[in-house]
Amino acid sequence: MGPPSEIGVDDADDPRLAPYRRLTDRALRSGSSGAGEPVAADAPHGRFLAEGHYVLERLVAVGAPVLSVLLTERRVEAARSYLAGYAGPRYVVSEAMASQVAGFPVHRGVLAVVARPAPLSIAELADGAALLVYLDALTDTENVGAIFRSASALGVDGVIVGPGTADPLYRRCVRVSSGASAVLKWVSDQHGDALARLGASGWRRVGLSPEGPTTLEDLAQRPAQPTVLIVGSEGPGLGEHGRSGCDELVSIPIADGSDSLNVAATAAIALYRLSMRKLE
Repeated sequence: MGPPSEIGVDDADDPRLAPYRRLTDRALRSGSSGAGEPVAADAPHGRFLAEGHYVLERLVAVGAPVLSVLLTERRVEAARSYLAGYAGPRYVVSEAMASQVAGFPVHRGVLAVVARPAPLSIAELADGAALLVYLDALTDTENVGAIFRSASALGVDGVIVGPGTADPLYRRCVRVSSGASAVLKWVSDQHGDALARLGASGWRRVGLSPEGPTTLEDLAQRPAQPTVLIVGSEGPGLGEHGRSGCDELVSIPIADGSDSLNVAATAAIALYRLSMRKLE
């Protein structure tokens, strides 16, 4: 017999499942419950959807505000150990019902609705930091998630999400980042002035571009200083906003005949080298 918080549900229209019912990322972000209700008091900044055992375990471990969990019957047992200290409701449904409610195949059998954190300011993100990454109009959700995953693994202090960049708390971003986008500190550059403010505070603003005259290794040999690495979208690369905010452009030499590296791979290489410099 499971804990009291495990609640079997056999009706896809059960109101307790409303937060999971065919909601888009945009609706979750706005705080909509899908039932015309006002923004919930326990999620004043909206909600996001987390998917999979590893992501949920990571969120629970850091004390993220998980509001509820939806488990398919065959995933319940595996979740009990890491949910032992979680007091919120765990709704248990069949696999078919999970997919019906969510509106997409729930292959991992684990979903959770999580309250979005209060937004940070640029000053709060930069305080005590040495290395940040700026995403310049990066629209591909998988690339955003992959960069967050690398940034978290390499000890980057935070991420700045520039105008036109995909929301890091979209379901696919959270999944691809293995939960990093829900754990690593980040801020939205809503007014597009973050790079100017960092430059005025003594940060080195480095844009990654194949045409950069400075190589990554040249940059890594310089004395360390607070650095924000600016990466652009797949294909066009750095946009006008990102370029205008750079102190210099830096390249990673690649083999002749190759077009370029994927933006997520480029960011991972550069962040690795610069994070090592931070530790030296």
